[in-house]
Amino acid sequence: MELLDKIFTLLNQQELGAALTATENLLYTYPQLYSNEQLLQLRSEYQLMADYWLKGYPDPQREEVCRQLLRRLHVLVSNVGVRAWLRGSAYLQGVSNRTRSGGRNWSVAAVRGELEGFVAEQAMLELQPDHVRNHEQQQLYERHQQQMNNLFDYIWTSDAWNESLEQAFLDILLSPTVDSVDQQLMVSAITLSAMNAFDICKLRLLAEVYRQSADERVRQRALVGWAFSLSDSSVELFPEVTAMTAALMADAGSRQELTELQMQVFYCISADDDNRKIQRDIMPNIMSNANYRVTRDGIEEVEEDPMQDILDPEASERNLERMEESVRKMLDMQKAGSDIYFGGFSQMKRYPFFNEMSNWFVPFYEQHPAISAIMGSGRGRTFLKAIVKRGPFCDSDKYSFALAFDQVAQRIPDSLMNLLDSGEAKMVGMELQNSDDGQAAYIRRMYLQNLYRFFRVFSHRSDFRNPFSNADGYLFYVRWIANGADDMAADVQQAMAERTDELVAFLCKRRLYAEADRVLRAYNGPMTAHLYQLKGNVLLALHPDSGREAAAAFRSALDGGRSEAALSGLARAAFREADYELALNSYDQLLDMQPDKKSYLLNRAVCLMRLFQCDEALKTLYRLNYETPDDDNVNRVLAWALVGDGKFEQAAKIYGRLLADEETSVIDDMLNYGYCLWFHGDAAGAATMFRQYAAKLGDDADMHREFFRDEYKLLGHKGISDVEIRLMLDQLA
Repeated sequence: MELLDKIFTLLNQQELGAALTATENLLYTYPQLYSNEQLLQLRSEYQLMADYWLKGYPDPQREEVCRQLLRRLHVLVSNVGVRAWLRGSAYLQGVSNRTRSGGRNWSVAAVRGELEGFVAEQAMLELQPDHVRNHEQQQLYERHQQQMNNLFDYIWTSDAWNESLEQAFLDILLSPTVDSVDQQLMVSAITLSAMNAFDICKLRLLAEVYRQSADERVRQRALVGWAFSLSDSSVELFPEVTAMTAALMADAGSRQELTELQMQVFYCISADDDNRKIQRDIMPNIMSNANYRVTRDGIEEVEEDPMQDILDPEASERNLERMEESVRKMLDMQKAGSDIYFGGFSQMKRYPFFNEMSNWFVPFYEQHPAISAIMGSGRGRTFLKAIVKRGPFCDSDKYSFALAFDQVAQRIPDSLMNLLDSGEAKMVGMELQNSDDGQAAYIRRMYLQNLYRFFRVFSHRSDFRNPFSNADGYLFYVRWIANGADDMAADVQQAMAERTDELVAFLCKRRLYAEADRVLRAYNGPMTAHLYQLKGNVLLALHPDSGREAAAAFRSALDGGRSEAALSGLARAAFREADYELALNSYDQLLDMQPDKKSYLLNRAVCLMRLFQCDEALKTLYRLNYETPDDDNVNRVLAWALVGDGKFEQAAKIYGRLLADEETSVIDDMLNYGYCLWFHGDAAGAATMFRQYAAKLGDDADMHREFFRDEYKLLGHKGISDVEIRLMLDQLA
């Protein structure tokens, strides 16, 4: 709602009077959203403060009173926003109404009593005989799961909390007498609420749970929730945000986990690309070499061709090697952090189980009423239990797997089922979890995958703010460092530089230069040499006219040392700025380090050519061409050097060969061949090549810029006048 955004802007600018007036207008227009009693009280207190000021009375508390009024109005407007959000969707409004109209006592004491009562009843059941325990346990879990579904919905549809409610829920989430599964589910509900409407109490609660909880699974969910709910729009009104951010910055473990979390988020976002890679490059090899095929009637065993060993005795070995290589590729992706199961399991979320929102976030446990019967004894249950216990996929996917397995178990051939139950058959990647499943990074990754599936697949996902959909949501590291304390200790500042260096390097490696640029612009701490180097690379990748700024960054990276990567960056930046003397000097230094590196030799030759020292460049290029006569890049640079040296016929022969091979030729070959013909006096032939070049470029072609800016100096050096340039442009037009 546009008016709500305007009010929040006024509040963040601390324009209390204007914000009150705008809120009054909003509630007069939409009276169904909120009672105006609190607003009238705020207006009355504001007017009283203003009257005292008008009469000239001194008030040492005036600043604090104004700040408190702003905070209270912010909470009120946030609640109005929540009501507007819920009323904007029939689904959301239905959930909110259902949880509040059932007559349940939602007092914190009642909620805590139910949670602790469940744990006590579990303990008491252990004293019962088996036949009694199994029946009563099923009833207990069914009743409790419904209670938790309702509690989950009640929390994520709730208004802003006060400090007493915050403390009460903190006690519940830290209590050893409350089940961990319940605590994890409540943390997810608080996260959903805090992500959709800023609430300082919920945000602070998540930070405290992360800091104090002894349960690693609860802690990591709280960390993810805090990171995604962090806001930089209310720092002035809520300095607690800065305080809690600075506290996390000061802790080495928190710094490391937040940086790791930020990188893990990018693996989630890459799930679609990873899935396409798996479907295109990996799965065909695995499926083509499998001994089973999937049909409409179930899974059938494929008989081996008896003639295969006679006609091609090594075929089976080659096929096995190809399949093993494909599996290795998939495992390498998973080890790196990729979500390799998203593509498959995202198609398995249509079971009624996933109509209940809390089931997208509930940790996997065998007693869940929806799968308790499936997880009992029976055909294939040994394999099923092994998969959900050791399989390295998230809770949501484990529930999908159990529900799907129950449907296909009866159609699996006995020979395959026996193989599965014996433990000889495993899902790809199962062996990875045994050593990882208790680690914080693994727990975070699995939970992030739960969240990602919810925001990508849930039928009502569009009603929620998706933190994975844009950089403002998923690049929380920017808000983290922007909200940090300016007066950090020197050791913390240095540690933050190292963490930022690590993250920016990760982003650059994945070619996420826009995100790397946002991190660098938000960061105002000490710069390491490597950070300067990364900054230069980002500038060159994103901004075509940033050569000078990038060169300055690379010079800073080289201050006090000589890094090959920084020198290479400086050479590229200098070349972009047409400072060919600096570029040449840089490549000379690089060749001192790596005398035989071909790319440095070629780039040095190009610099010499730009300085019209073509004879010197040709010495290197002739040698490289002799050593690698089939290297098209060497031939390309050689041809251009020959053009510069006036050896047009030799150059034309090379361009003819390059353009004849459509697979290896590049579009610039047409352009450079055009120059070759023009300088040799064949203006008509040159015009033909320039037309072909411009046609290939399409809308990006700008021959006026090409002739009058990019190569104007070269054209003049070759005796091409301005009149001839304009004649050529007329021909191309």
